[in-house]
Amino acid sequence: MRRAIRSLLVFCTVAASTMTAASTSQAAPSPGPGTASAQSANGGPVVCFKAHVADLGWGDWFCGLDYYAGTVGQNKAIEAVRIRVIGAPNGGQYCGKVHTRNIGWGGKMCRGAGEDIEIGSTGYARPLEAVRLWFEWDETYAFEGWSHVQNIGWKYHAPNTSGMAGMVTLGTEGKALNLEALSIGIVPMP
Repeated sequence: MRRAIRSLLVFCTVAASTMTAASTSQAAPSPGPGTASAQSANGGPVVCFKAHVADLGWGDWFCGLDYYAGTVGQNKAIEAVRIRVIGAPNGGQYCGKVHTRNIGWGGKMCRGAGEDIEIGSTGYARPLEAVRLWFEWDETYAFEGWSHVQNIGWKYHAPNTSGMAGMVTLGTEGKALNLEALSIGIVPMP
């Protein structure tokens, strides 16, 4: 009887952790190898990413919005992220920075197409709360994504279309909530 109850509780916990916190027509990403085809459906640039998770280290590379890096339902924070854009628009740069618990926003790091940016830290047990991404000097494409945040669940983040156009912030800031998983995509600007 205990085993049956325990199995039901595990099932309900897993099912609840995969529900989306945002009301959008898109579905939350799923785990899995997204690197099989780094091709964009619209012929534009593709973003690939991996996460360094507390107590687990670096995970695998994933490409596109259909997959996520990090963990869900394990209460483990992302501590760093590596991002690579393949085919950055107009040979431009893409940039990122992170919001780290008890530290705030770090400095930006920018790279060109095919080069990795690594933002965050490893080996210091400093959980990330948010990741911010944008293209420098180009408003042709924008980042979008999903974040899975501690005690909140999945939330979709559309690209900013005003101010710093094309920028997206995944996660929260100043709420002391761990960023546990993320998924990143690139879309044409409207």
